[in-house]
Amino acid sequence: MSGKSPKLIKKEILLDGHKRIIKETLEFSPADTRDWIYLDTPASVVVAALTPERELLYIEQYRHNLGMRVSELVAGKVDEGESIVTAAKRELLEETGCKAKRIIELGKYYALPNETNRWVYYCVALDAVCDQPPDPQDSLEKYMDIRINRAPVDEFMQDCALLGMSGIESLYGLQLLRGYLSDPHNMN
Repeated sequence: MSGKSPKLIKKEILLDGHKRIIKETLEFSPADTRDWIYLDTPASVVVAALTPERELLYIEQYRHNLGMRVSELVAGKVDEGESIVTAAKRELLEETGCKAKRIIELGKYYALPNETNRWVYYCVALDAVCDQPPDPQDSLEKYMDIRINRAPVDEFMQDCALLGMSGIESLYGLQLLRGYLSDPHNMN
């Protein structure tokens, strides 16, 4: 395999809604043309928020796709033209009612490269203070019964399973946060 990109022959939108499904017809060689179907979604941001008391803020909400309540870090889509830090601030406020003194980008990864074109960005929000109720902007979020939880940093640094998180995006966010907190240059 040469590593050369296939030629795009045709692009169709199969579903255009909250999420889009795209079908592209690709020519890998004159004798090899295939359809490639993927979920076209905006980038998202995951926020590991720490309070001044060194507690991690995380949420619990119902996820219809899973049919159950799950524990997750604060997360949501990055709006078109919005910076990662601005999206992190907005999502933190919408889901928890908290504002952070400082937000730092920790990294990014792409989610399910055979299934979607989505990038996931990670941030840590430092000195997050919750002085107002959550402010869900998305009409669906208003019905998800989001609950805000707290855990001492030292506890989850020893064992992430204590938080009951099993989603890869939150677990990777916790791993990045562990690395950030382990660096003596970052925090006391």
